[in-house]
Amino acid sequence: MKATTSAVTITVKAGNGTNYSAADNKTASVTVGRKGVAFPSCSSKTYTAASQTLFAAHTSGEYTNSAITGTNVGSYTGDLTPTSNYQWNTTSNKTSATNVTCKINPKSVAVTWGSTTTFTYNGSAQAPTASVTTGISAETMSITRTTQTNAGSYTSTASCSSVSGGRGKCGNYSFTNTTKSFSIIDPIKYYTMSL
Repeated sequence: MKATTSAVTITVKAGNGTNYSAADNKTASVTVGRKGVAFPSCSSKTYTAASQTLFAAHTSGEYTNSAITGTNVGSYTGDLTPTSNYQWNTTSNKTSATNVTCKINPKSVAVTWGSTTTFTYNGSAQAPTASVTTGISAETMSITRTTQTNAGSYTSTASCSSVSGGRGKCGNYSFTNTTKSFSIIDPIKYYTMSL
């Protein structure tokens, strides 16, 4: 029996025999309600540079919806509508189209630092080299890092300056190992102290 907001009339008739009469027939009205179902959640995915299906399309069953797809990092939304025999039991709009949000998270990449961490003062900006491999063949990342000129001890911080190829977005990545300690030596002071 399908869910309905109209009353369904059920008549129970007395059986044959001398112990029953038409007066024993009974009629009752029953309303068949929608079955409550939990509102689905959407699992997050990680950026791959390719279009991903975040929530599959449904054309029958408990609810219907169009497929939710995405490529870049961010949030993607779509409406889920319960079919006639069902209602949400976890939202206020129990029988209405309700929005679900899916996410694509950044791909985590590690900064690789050069092995040289001690420099001699030369009047120019210096710091260890830094690079990143994206792990995605179509995308190459350029890295910038902070530098220093004068003698002293410092920490260089790396960040994405640009991505070429593919989607071309720094925001599609997150980073680990983004800092490196280094020093610049004043050659005159160092020579004097060594005497």
